[in-house]
Amino acid sequence: MSDTQEPSTQSESRPPAQPAVGSFETFLLELTKHLGREQILSNLRVLTKGLFVSEPFAQTLVAKYQEWHKTVTGSFSQQSDERARKHLFGQEDPKVYYLIEGKQCLTGFLAALPFAQPDRLPIPHYPGSLIDAATQLHPKDPFLQSAAGIKAVTDLAKGLQFSLQVKRWEYRISPELLQRFSEMVIQSRRLNREFDQVQRGLRYALPALSTVLSRARLLRGKKKTLIPSKFRRDPKLKLVRFKRLYFVLLDENRIDHIYELRARNLVIFLRQELDLLKRDKHSQRIGGLSLAIKPGPSAGFISIKGHKLRISRRVFSRFLEGLLRLRESPAELPSHYTLRDAIKLLAQLLQQGTWIPKREIPQRIFEKLAGHETLIQSGQWYFIISGEIIESALLA
Repeated sequence: MSDTQEPSTQSESRPPAQPAVGSFETFLLELTKHLGREQILSNLRVLTKGLFVSEPFAQTLVAKYQEWHKTVTGSFSQQSDERARKHLFGQEDPKVYYLIEGKQCLTGFLAALPFAQPDRLPIPHYPGSLIDAATQLHPKDPFLQSAAGIKAVTDLAKGLQFSLQVKRWEYRISPELLQRFSEMVIQSRRLNREFDQVQRGLRYALPALSTVLSRARLLRGKKKTLIPSKFRRDPKLKLVRFKRLYFVLLDENRIDHIYELRARNLVIFLRQELDLLKRDKHSQRIGGLSLAIKPGPSAGFISIKGHKLRISRRVFSRFLEGLLRLRESPAELPSHYTLRDAIKLLAQLLQQGTWIPKREIPQRIFEKLAGHETLIQSGQWYFIISGEIIESALLA
């Protein structure tokens, strides 16, 4: 639907419908008798899939429905808020949608209940489609007007941006990157526990982001940090970190990239960076380790003292996790190191390692073995080998 489309209304001379007693339509016909036209226009729309109800009006609708339901059923007790919301919207915390009419942006919920004769309801009809607020954030969302320190701005060079005032600093982020942050929160068990509202709509990612940035710190000093390869040679690179969640800043206040080096998000980071290395012919062989270009169970190959071994993808993830746990990063790594640097160090450790007999395996490491594996020790690292496959990397 175009932005200039306006709601259509039924003819006032049309007689009201006579739906079945106890139906949703009966309730709406009764409800609209007590609402002014402006109240209806501001809060309700009939769609092919049900009824759109604006956020400000939702609780009023629930209360009116509870009263009506008690009357028509003859019940002595009123239906609970939770049960009424579930009946109307399918769940207690329903998904948020946008309904766009001209320059007006309504936010609300969908009551996906059937209508026998929707054309006879005294409520404007909306022929367009709702926009899912879980994956999009409209700049005219009323939420932005009420959220402290958050606003939508238009940058001549970057287009739509969202501005967040966090303490003394202003940060700007694009809608696309905000969506990425939202996905990372949902995928992170720790972040999702604290910011569970993010699953309901992209708008809730903004206050979550503001909270995270208020706790984050600008990285300074000699602390070595794993970064995406595209920023390796960027002289303007600034990193802000909250635990293992990193924000790449360019142009002082613009968030250019977000990544988390923990659990599922670390696996996503590894997969993305590996794909970039595989596409670069100069990075397909790193320090004696060859990357597997074709999809398969192996991530790479290496020859160790005449033995050609396959390397599982798990080795890379375990090795990165170990590097991130070290208090002092290896001297071989630059201050801002990439996956390529880490793989080069991994290849060096493997080639310098020593095969060790089972009797010399530390008990803590031995307990993690199935019994048939062999090990290579290199410094404080142990590499578990089963047959011709290096299966994992453990830090002593």
